[in-house]
Amino acid sequence: MDDSPVTNVFKKKARETDSDKLTAGDRAGMSKSEFAGPGRSFPVNDPTHARLAISGATRSERAGNISESTEESIKAKARARL
Repeated sequence: MDDSPVTNVFKKKARETDSDKLTAGDRAGMSKSEFAGPGRSFPVNDPTHARLAISGATRSERAGNISESTEESIKAKARARL
């Protein structure tokens, strides 16, 4: 792999997102209040995950996986954490 500026940007992005990933152990150690969705779904433990929860709730509702009221509840909890 070369060390072009474009390649370096992708490497930097990969390092930044790897630190934001939640492992199964991380999720197991989180309290129920750190999740916005039912069944410990949609973690909102930090601003990055709160934003992901908002967009994920929209996608899930549009796909028919959750109800509109569940979507709104997830978004409200996530926005409260921002």
